[in-house]
Amino acid sequence: MNSDERLEKLQENVNDFEENKDQPSAIEEKSKFVLQEIGDMDQQQVNEQTKSVQRRMKDLKKRIDRKKQIIEMAQTGYKNTKKEIEDTESWFKAKYVEVQALSSSTAITDKLSECKSKVKEVESKLMVIESLETKIDTISSDLEASEYEELKQKLTILIEEQKKVSVFAKSTLKTLVESSDYQKKFENDFGEVQNWLKIKTNEFMKGSEYDPLKATNMEKKVARLKKDLTEITEYEESKISQVKLGIISLKKNGDSKMKAKIDQHSSEIDSSLKSLKDHIKNRISDLEEKLELQREFEIEFQKCVSWLDQAETILSTEVRGTINIAILDEHHYKFEKLKRDEEDNRKRVTEVFEKANKIMEKLTDADRISLQTQMDDVCDKQNHVADTVNAKINNLVKNIEVYKMTAQKIENSVNHLTEIQRQIRLLNKPIGYRVEDAEDVLEAYGKILNNLKSFKSQMEDLQKTAGTNVNELKAL
Repeated sequence: MNSDERLEKLQENVNDFEENKDQPSAIEEKSKFVLQEIGDMDQQQVNEQTKSVQRRMKDLKKRIDRKKQIIEMAQTGYKNTKKEIEDTESWFKAKYVEVQALSSSTAITDKLSECKSKVKEVESKLMVIESLETKIDTISSDLEASEYEELKQKLTILIEEQKKVSVFAKSTLKTLVESSDYQKKFENDFGEVQNWLKIKTNEFMKGSEYDPLKATNMEKKVARLKKDLTEITEYEESKISQVKLGIISLKKNGDSKMKAKIDQHSSEIDSSLKSLKDHIKNRISDLEEKLELQREFEIEFQKCVSWLDQAETILSTEVRGTINIAILDEHHYKFEKLKRDEEDNRKRVTEVFEKANKIMEKLTDADRISLQTQMDDVCDKQNHVADTVNAKINNLVKNIEVYKMTAQKIENSVNHLTEIQRQIRLLNKPIGYRVEDAEDVLEAYGKILNNLKSFKSQMEDLQKTAGTNVNELKAL
């Protein structure tokens, strides 16, 4: 007898109870008439019997309700458990079909995670089976033997179905994992190559933004770029070649989606590699062209600096006022030549400035400031040399004119002094006996003395403005 039949049987009892549930009330009404005709002892007995019937009817009602509740709960538990077992079994069958679809898919990598998920789902159903098993054991005491056996048989079938799907899912997962190993290795190798090319490209772009300031540093930069180019070529022949072999292998076995993805990877590698090599080659050519300009600039710049140093050394030589006219003329010639050389050097500095302006375009801020400072120093020195040379020449011209003028005055003075000496020699003779003779001689000496005093005063005035020939004046 199953739960439905037991419930039917119980319902008959319920119906019978409902038909007789008013009997205690009828007995109680009849007892009222009987109580009037009997004694106290009998009345007590009748009342007890009446109440006993009422109590038993109430107890019977409770027992019927309780039994009905138990049977209904057992029926619900049985049906729910049975449905849950059947639903789970249907789930396993559907999952088996899904795993079959995964095993036949060519998009291995895309389906691998899905298969792992399904394996976990199948394994997690063990907890559901254990829960069902516990549930059957819990309600077994309320079930009929046939119901209990039916549920146990269905549970056994469900366990076998779980094992079947689990084994199949794990086998499929293993196949997918093994099949994806090569593809995974390819993805890793591709990622490594892509990352390597990206790092090299970033390093190149960072280093190519500015040019080195010195020719020696530029030469080192060219050598380093050539070394990088060799390294890239070696990497292409080793690692990138392996990745390309992997691309060929995967294209043979992959579906259209996989082939499209692989073609994209291949294009990315080829594009990145070609772009990097072209950039480095162009950078090497660019630096080698600029290197010649840089060397010329540094040579010309050094010539400018060296000439300015020499010029400052020459200009530091003092021209003393005691030297003769020949030395003054020699210095004048030397400074005139220095002035012409200064003009030539100024042209050289101008050309160096033009080259510096071209070089500055791709220098760092620090190198640009450094070069600009050097050029400003050269410009300041050039102007200082030019001003000093002009001042020296002007001073020499002035001194030469003063020297010539003084020399002429000295010559005139010498002639004048010679004349005075001649006059004195003429007076150096015996004086006559006449007073007039003595007076004539005395007057002549007086004139000569006044003339000497005037000459001495002229010499003193000339000495103040004599300049270079002071010694001759002193001797005079």
